[in-house]
Amino acid sequence: MDIKLKNISKSFGAKEVLKNISVTFESGKINAILGENGAGKTTLANIIQQYPGVAKIDQTPLLANELTIRQNIYLCNNSRLTKRQIKAKISELCAKWCPDLNLKKRIYNCGADERFFAALLSKLVYDPQILILDEPASRLDWQEKRTLYANLRPLADRGLNIIIITHSMSEAELYTDTITVLEHGRIAERYENSRDFERNRFAFLANEENTNSTNPLLSAVKTRNADYLVQYEHLKSSPLNEPKIIDASFALERGKVTLIQGSSDDGLLTLERLLTGMSNNSIHGKITFKRGKRLVHKNLFWSGVSPKKIRNCLGKNSVALVSSDKLYLSSNPSLSVCQMLCIHQKKDDDSFAYSIINKARVNTGSQELTDTLSGGMLQKLILERELSLNPKLIILGEPLQGLDQASAQAFCRRLRSLSYGGKTVLVLSSTEFPTVYTDKIYILQKGVLS
Repeated sequence: MDIKLKNISKSFGAKEVLKNISVTFESGKINAILGENGAGKTTLANIIQQYPGVAKIDQTPLLANELTIRQNIYLCNNSRLTKRQIKAKISELCAKWCPDLNLKKRIYNCGADERFFAALLSKLVYDPQILILDEPASRLDWQEKRTLYANLRPLADRGLNIIIITHSMSEAELYTDTITVLEHGRIAERYENSRDFERNRFAFLANEENTNSTNPLLSAVKTRNADYLVQYEHLKSSPLNEPKIIDASFALERGKVTLIQGSSDDGLLTLERLLTGMSNNSIHGKITFKRGKRLVHKNLFWSGVSPKKIRNCLGKNSVALVSSDKLYLSSNPSLSVCQMLCIHQKKDDDSFAYSIINKARVNTGSQELTDTLSGGMLQKLILERELSLNPKLIILGEPLQGLDQASAQAFCRRLRSLSYGGKTVLVLSSTEFPTVYTDKIYILQKGVLS
């Protein structure tokens, strides 16, 4: 089924997000909508989603957390398929798209990649005519991404209309048939053949190939003796329905950026939840941290430390926490931007909210709902909110998720400047993170940190 849009405009309050959009997305093709954060890509996709026969997978898929993956798929049944027919299709799709996916796993224990495939299966089982994927690669490793697009191509060849929302120039060029470029809510360019795409025409894409280039600022940093703010020794945790942490020892040095890299299957999400207090699972180990000039040693044996205790462990509001699940754990889709930004304040303060909005350079109003924001816009606002507390330690889960290339590079430079200012930064990432902006790297494999 083709989708034809004509003279589409959309505003949220005083903010005009889409301006006179006219475009056609043809069936039998993989169509890319390319643009920077806040360009209007997701808003345009949400409008298309209102057509019958359209299935859309959001950056943060809407799933029932307490149910298993299989139960979520059954929950989406809007067809006349019998339970036996659905079960057979699930088995067929799983074998092709995600053979290692545990269908009995509850959603709250799933990593971002597992949530994505759970949402994808719940749509494909019921044979949509149009499939929209919002930033799919941001939740997948390189092998999963290659498998995804290898499987999408036959679906397009059989007539499915596939629309990819992305800020990745390389992804659009390599895997799609057409490219529609959005800038500031308008169509800046349309390419009926992706091979004709002129990457140098768009400023927000110019730095994509340079994200991992050498940072000249690093050579200016003088080597000094290690000054550890926090040390974790032999952390262990054995949740029932998620990957275990078998042995994790690491140290966070004051004024340094530390990267922990791994996948959700290796226990990265488990570790993130333990370190941010967003898990009820028990944890064993030892922690040593500095409170003022005093060293505090604690043997850990706890179940369910709250984020509030984590935030205050080095002093009041001394630890900033940004979860990988930014929409539901670091924010909430039912909150206004003002409410979300004032979450650490005694009351909602519009002037404070606008000060954060201006620092983040995000085009939004304080009374807009957070679920109207793109993933990159929400990421920037949450970081500025946390930095307003002037923390000593910043813990970031999947910080580049949802950011376009220029924003990702600016974000990494911001982290580096924060570390130069004495902040301690911990990054947990399942995707490639520019190592040039880090000082120490740990790899998490099968629950063991090395």
